[in-house]
Amino acid sequence: MLFLSRVKMVLTRPWLPKGESKHEKMYTVGFLGLILFLCVGMNVASNGAAEIRFSEQVKAIASLTEQEKLDAIGWHVRAKGTEKQYEGTFSELISEFESDYPSFKRISAQADEHYLRAVFTNASTDGLREEIKFFASPMEDGVVFEQSYELIADDAGTVFNFDTFEERLTEFDLGDAELFYQVTAETDHLDEVSLYEQAKDYADELGAIEQEVLNEGTFVSLSAYNEEWSGGIALNDERTMNVQVALRQNPDLGARTAVTLGTPIITTEY
Repeated sequence: MLFLSRVKMVLTRPWLPKGESKHEKMYTVGFLGLILFLCVGMNVASNGAAEIRFSEQVKAIASLTEQEKLDAIGWHVRAKGTEKQYEGTFSELISEFESDYPSFKRISAQADEHYLRAVFTNASTDGLREEIKFFASPMEDGVVFEQSYELIADDAGTVFNFDTFEERLTEFDLGDAELFYQVTAETDHLDEVSLYEQAKDYADELGAIEQEVLNEGTFVSLSAYNEEWSGGIALNDERTMNVQVALRQNPDLGARTAVTLGTPIITTEY
């Protein structure tokens, strides 16, 4: 690929090397389908233990969603790549990407002296959306950039082919990417408890201990840590989180509450 011809790895951070096998089968991806996709589809050679832990995290969140009778709306998987160097300008980088992947349409771009950003999206006919994001900083001999790939289902029952996802990670040189997973749902089964109490109950069910919380009454975001789970985001006081639970009450939802569950962190607005 021309797009990769002038890209050099700056930092290697093993996480999810390319899978060793192909799965021709189509999976119906709600929650159990996504679990199957993650647990069966991902075969890791150099860091298998970490992959197993991540798949267990996904299964735990999916099981909680069903156990609590949450009404699933959609799911979101994000692969965040390592830092790389490109021997050219940022404009050349994104122009090469557009040339190699014409189905991706640029929806935003920002460039100033210190910060470069571009976002591309590809809306397929199977109910999935793909997004590629570039974040870069200029250097004397090119740019240093990070790239992420996101697969988004706005319908929890969307049909998904694992081969496509694996091929995308390979195409975009994201075999060692860090993975993020989240579920969006709604519920009206809070049984008179506060949002904080419910968020803490969800974290407890996931085996995670509260680390910090933002409680605004009608909105709660709780960060927690499960020591048996892989991955983690450092907090300001040297603690770590790998579970996030967010609940929001909105007049537009009536008596219903929006619920977002993520690991190691929620990566979208909630």
